[in-house]
Amino acid sequence: MSISSNDNFHDVQEVNPVHLSEVDSSCDETSKDCVIDIVTVTQNYYGDYDAMDTGYHPQAASEMKSKMSSRQTV
Repeated sequence: MSISSNDNFHDVQEVNPVHLSEVDSSCDETSKDCVIDIVTVTQNYYGDYDAMDTGYHPQAASEMKSKMSSRQTV
């Protein structure tokens, strides 16, 4: 079994078009070679973003919100 994951970066509140995490599987109980396709959604939050890039504030995300499917679904 292998996992192929795809992470989408945008606002987690977007619902049109539908941007939800999902699990698509080509596996059944008897298959040995199957692929589980997993789609997740992540939103980066930049709290003290410095538009001038003076070096005073870090230019990295301070928080990441995620939507993921449950372990039971996988």
